[in-house]
Amino acid sequence: MNRAIHVAAACTVDVVGVRNSAGTTVDWQQLDVDPQRARIAWREEFGGDARAFRRLDPTTRMVWIAAAACGLDELPEPLRERTGLVLASASGCLAADLRFAAGLHVTAGIEPALFAYTLPSTALGEVAIRHRLRGPTLFLSVPSGREAAGVDAGLDLISAGEADAALVLCGGWLPAVVAEPVGAVAETRIDALLLRLAEASATPTISPSDGAALLEWARSETAGHGDRPADPA
Repeated sequence: MNRAIHVAAACTVDVVGVRNSAGTTVDWQQLDVDPQRARIAWREEFGGDARAFRRLDPTTRMVWIAAAACGLDELPEPLRERTGLVLASASGCLAADLRFAAGLHVTAGIEPALFAYTLPSTALGEVAIRHRLRGPTLFLSVPSGREAAGVDAGLDLISAGEADAALVLCGGWLPAVVAEPVGAVAETRIDALLLRLAEASATPTISPSDGAALLEWARSETAGHGDRPADPA
């Protein structure tokens, strides 16, 4: 099935802050937030209700922020029924794995609530619960530099009729302070795209087979703090 798709929003969450294609910029330093050291607090700039934010692990918190920056709070209710979630990451839930494992060897150090976050798809489940999304959920473990596979997967979900929209997250959150002691590669950036079926008046559309180019385009949009994106040629 040939289904026309467009990009509704894009954002980047990294060590500097949050930037999205609507022109919103959040600077961690100005907010006294340091996500590299797990000091991550929900701010009013992110919008919406975040009463559950405190119980999330750091990686899931960053995924939540990326989802909010892509405007999921604004999705119409009928579309939520058919909005999928995709996360492509090289680090996955390794930060939670390491923290939980360390707690097993420290007296009174076990964190039972953390165990749920040692599954890499849990972050997507938390986003789905918060935004009432009921479409398919997919986590992809990919080599560093191959995160665009997530964009391809999101495009495929819509093209195949399994979803009418998809939030695609590429990257992860494994700060150097956590990664280096175990010889892992740090990953402190999440790029997100909200893909939707194009409305009859929305032209041009994008190619469902061009995930890598689309991810690079989205990164350039957030780097420039531009307006809401038009679809790439």
